[in-house]
Amino acid sequence: MQRTVWLAGLVLLLGPLARAAEVVSPAQLDERVAIRDVVVHDGTVSGTVVNTTGRTLEHVKLVIEHQWLWRDEFHPGADSPGRVDYYTLPDAIPPHGQVPFTYRPSEPLPERSDGHFVTSVGVASVEEVG
Repeated sequence: MQRTVWLAGLVLLLGPLARAAEVVSPAQLDERVAIRDVVVHDGTVSGTVVNTTGRTLEHVKLVIEHQWLWRDEFHPGADSPGRVDYYTLPDAIPPHGQVPFTYRPSEPLPERSDGHFVTSVGVASVEEVG
């Protein structure tokens, strides 16, 4: 069985598990794996990850960015609570299949009155099997 690891911007060696590692740009990665129907509620992020390839995808690692936007961008504070979290899907995605995901951060986002969060989800890396 051949495994190809797709990474956005870095090379990772997996020893005997990986036969080939291919570095692809984030745009190429987004063409192979789509994220749809993202909903954010009280810091919990959910949506659907879609495999647009003809091969099984495993170890799909999502990057969840919580960008902080200050109420007054001309006078921002010194302690931005923005952060980035990573979440690996527990299930493989079959060829042309999709799986729902729900990510609950171990530490909730702070509630503040001096701005708000804008959350986005991307793909950090995946492993192709087949």
